[in-house]
Amino acid sequence: MPALESGTTVAGHVLDCLHGLPDSLHQSISVIAAVPPYVPETAADFLPHEALDFEPRTALFGGSDGLDLVRRLITESLDWLAADGVLLIELGRDQAAEATGLATERGLEARSHLGEDDYTTVLELRRGHWN
Repeated sequence: MPALESGTTVAGHVLDCLHGLPDSLHQSISVIAAVPPYVPETAADFLPHEALDFEPRTALFGGSDGLDLVRRLITESLDWLAADGVLLIELGRDQAAEATGLATERGLEARSHLGEDDYTTVLELRRGHWN
């Protein structure tokens, strides 16, 4: 592992969603923050040409409804979050209700924070109750 000038050691991991994290992190992560690809495949015509021309499709599109990776993050985070850990996911405003439903089915409490652009939302998910 490389050491930075400050003496901090940094390690990287190749992941498939959250699969690939070291077992030592199981049930101990305080915060998982993600901006997964959440554009529905049917919305390609609404994206700026710059995005389509220069970004890989896998960085933009999240399946037919845009929630494929969001579903995986919610499900897989349960193995990695500490008891008081929080999962933050950016997604489209219109996708928040479905993602919230999935999260609550898995025992997570949800809060939604509308972005300044009025189109994106950060879904804040955690186990148990809010303080």
